[in-house]
Amino acid sequence: MADHTDIQRIAAKSFADHRLTKGPGFSWRMGRSNRSAYSFRVTWAPGVVCVSGDVGEAVYQVWPSFSTLWDAVDFISRADFDYLCEKGNSRKEFDRDATVDGAIQHGYESLRHGSRPDLFERLCDEYGGDADKTRDRKDAVRAFRDDQDLTAARIYDITGDGEDIVYSYPPGARWTYEAAKLWAATMKAQEPAWHRAWRWVQRERAKLRGEMKARRHFRPALYVSPKGYGHVKHWVRLRWEHDGKSGERMAAVIPFRPLGLDLSCIGLWREQGSSTPLRGDRDDERFEPLSAQPSASGVAA
Repeated sequence: MADHTDIQRIAAKSFADHRLTKGPGFSWRMGRSNRSAYSFRVTWAPGVVCVSGDVGEAVYQVWPSFSTLWDAVDFISRADFDYLCEKGNSRKEFDRDATVDGAIQHGYESLRHGSRPDLFERLCDEYGGDADKTRDRKDAVRAFRDDQDLTAARIYDITGDGEDIVYSYPPGARWTYEAAKLWAATMKAQEPAWHRAWRWVQRERAKLRGEMKARRHFRPALYVSPKGYGHVKHWVRLRWEHDGKSGERMAAVIPFRPLGLDLSCIGLWREQGSSTPLRGDRDDERFEPLSAQPSASGVAA
């Protein structure tokens, strides 16, 4: 086993000037008084929320969403199980039961729709029987379900379809997720009203700063892209010049909304950030003037 002495030498040199300072961070314990069963501790530091204790351990890292304590609380309050787990140190594992149930369900659905029962043929080849006989199919399915030695590789050998294999987060990931959600809900419930109001003002100020920094356009000629660019609906055509070169580009725009007030009704729009160059007729054809669209009458232009 490697002892990594090279890293030991590099670390000693790299850490030579390090000094200990106290950084920001907070920690809370949740549990019954004088009892450790199902108790846990949640610790926040910039960019990180850690859950530890009798429910297991998890480290969730999200930057910049965890840069402040209350941003972390808000993020965890909104996050669903899979999304928060993606930000943590849990890894999906082969889910034997879900894989077996899904494969059997797929097989029966294929049989009902009149397609070739390949799965049942494979199961009968593995566990014995004739796929054309109902009783043999049921026996093969029962043996498949009861086979506790199944692995992902063996299931692939049987079904011949990698998409049949299901991977899920382990039970421990759910425990730490529920602990983090309870902590976030408790923090929000105990947050003083004045603090909620102060945070709302801070968010609105940040939104307003973002709105005011963005490049704005008054009554621009709006375009749409029928072939779609995700959620982007409106574009403006702009000319650019840089280092003696010039050209045209399409910039995505959204209504200008200072303090939540939609001012597109008087013709104010702001650039959203997305942009795509126009290099020729083919690029140009992807965009059409909004005025040419049947429903354009209700949009300010």
